[in-house]
Amino acid sequence: MSGRLLYLLLFIITAVTVQAQDFATKYMGEYPDDTELTRVSVSTRMMEEILNEDDVQRDSTGMLEVISKLRSMQMITAGKDGEAYFDKAEEMARRNSGRFDEMLTYDKGNEQCRIYTRKKRKLILELVMLHRQDQRFTMVDLTGDLNAETIDKLAHVILPKPEEQEKE
Repeated sequence: MSGRLLYLLLFIITAVTVQAQDFATKYMGEYPDDTELTRVSVSTRMMEEILNEDDVQRDSTGMLEVISKLRSMQMITAGKDGEAYFDKAEEMARRNSGRFDEMLTYDKGNEQCRIYTRKKRKLILELVMLHRQDQRFTMVDLTGDLNAETIDKLAHVILPKPEEQEKE
């Protein structure tokens, strides 16, 4: 009897751990031997180191607040076969539509962008950006305690200003 209970407990712990994986980790699990994909992870410890830097104390962009709310950041890139990688990631997000909400869709010529969020009430726990341009693929996966204001600050730092977009 206690052996069955132990197996049941191990099964539940394993199921919860697998379910708690972020999008980037699940995505990389689909490509265990793929050498085209490169993954860079920034851990909680690295976030803390960034927050301790003197230059950040003089931050005027609001990035200090954004970084303080992040638990992790992962970036996955590929220099070729971008369309296939993008399509697979998009299909995974849509397959998990009960978990992820599509926040933004952008398609123009050879460029595609999708942003998905995973929420708990009004708190955004995970933000996933998928981007493909020509054959290049990029995924950015942010986890933490984010809200609309934090994402807005992040967008103002990352996205070009309207006058810069017009020059392109």
